[in-house]
Amino acid sequence: MSSNGKVRVGIVGMGIGKSNARGDAARELVDATERSGDVNMMSLNQRYSPLAQYFQDKAAEGFFDTEGGAQLHPPVLSWNEDGMIKCLALKGGYLATEAQFEDFELQLEYRTLPDVNSGVFFRWSHLADPVHTGLEIQILDTYDKTDLGNHDSGALYDLVPPKVNAVTPAGEWNTLHLKCQGPSIECDLNGQRVLDVDIDAFDTVGVNPDGGPNKFKYAWKTMPRRGHIGLQDHNGVIWFRNLCVCEL
Repeated sequence: MSSNGKVRVGIVGMGIGKSNARGDAARELVDATERSGDVNMMSLNQRYSPLAQYFQDKAAEGFFDTEGGAQLHPPVLSWNEDGMIKCLALKGGYLATEAQFEDFELQLEYRTLPDVNSGVFFRWSHLADPVHTGLEIQILDTYDKTDLGNHDSGALYDLVPPKVNAVTPAGEWNTLHLKCQGPSIECDLNGQRVLDVDIDAFDTVGVNPDGGPNKFKYAWKTMPRRGHIGLQDHNGVIWFRNLCVCEL
């Protein structure tokens, strides 16, 4: 933790970039996504730590290879003059915080080209195995879809489908707000609640509470609640901006 009380997060596998008043932008994002509830958003404004400002500390370019920490297809990630993160869709890597978070709130904005598949990872406990040790909020171009499943945008991937289809059309910005506290996982997409999950309900390996299968080789009730936050390079060009995190 830094001397001003904010969490210094650091980034794994990210190229250096240009910095520009991202703290103010992050606070504006918090204001814009304020919702009803027991969270004091004014205190969050003071406590949020912009993730983006730490990216410039890393000299390596591209996403890291989760099999061994080597750089994969550099530069997979670029930083443009507006301070956005742009994934160039070369596939196969992740950008992750060095710090780990247990109870936290994360806010960010993203937009995609058509047919993009990506995700926001969290409580990712073992960097070499994001597939089985990281939870994922799915990012997918499913704007017009009505029959929602656990692989659609806003889903807790392979575990819980989104409550509503809140994603915007490809090319438009989305605002994502994720809150994790104990077993509770809440996610709002564009001001609509898409997930309200008790992760302790997932107490059987490979089986969801509704009896359906999942890909995981661990029961999520037994998994660590402290882990990295990550962005996925999977398929298609995607931009991220105004990333900020607050430990609860």
